[in-house]
Amino acid sequence: NQIGTYTVEVTEIGRCAKTKTIAVQPSNIATIENIQIDDISDNNVVTMLVLGEGNYVFALDNPNGVYQESNVFQNVGVGFHTVYIKDIKNDCGIVSEDIAVIGYPRFFTPNNDGINDTWQLKGISDVFQANSQVYIYDRYGKLLRVLINSEDAWNGNINGAKMPSNDYWFSAKLQDGRTFTGHFTLKR
Repeated sequence: NQIGTYTVEVTEIGRCAKTKTIAVQPSNIATIENIQIDDISDNNVVTMLVLGEGNYVFALDNPNGVYQESNVFQNVGVGFHTVYIKDIKNDCGIVSEDIAVIGYPRFFTPNNDGINDTWQLKGISDVFQANSQVYIYDRYGKLLRVLINSEDAWNGNINGAKMPSNDYWFSAKLQDGRTFTGHFTLKR
């Protein structure tokens, strides 16, 4: 029950002896201290900070997939993910946590084909950043639409009229207090 090196010797009476040395090392399942998410960029980065005495490896979205030694994931797609931390030293188990990486599509095509028909922030849900707001403007700064919850999306219409193909701007205020601006293209 104690950390250390132990030796056992087995002797057959009147014959030779065999010795085996065993090292008892500390290890336990990881404790997630913090997950840093640098999102809303061209290179979203997720960094997992863990505590514990194990030798940990890290995976994103697949607990049975390939684990990496680095606790940093580069170029993470926007949306929802699950991070996994596993102790490979003594196989003490896997810990996981759901995360959200926030971003937005650079364009949308409201043509009712079921693909990119609406525009909204990605990585927002009832669980993550639920009380965020997005303000959409035309190129002259006129407010066109306010998205007030995670389910709200813009379909490219204002008061029933289709807005023309063009670039549109937005400002976002996330529930965690972060604000940012950007633009996207409506393609008809």
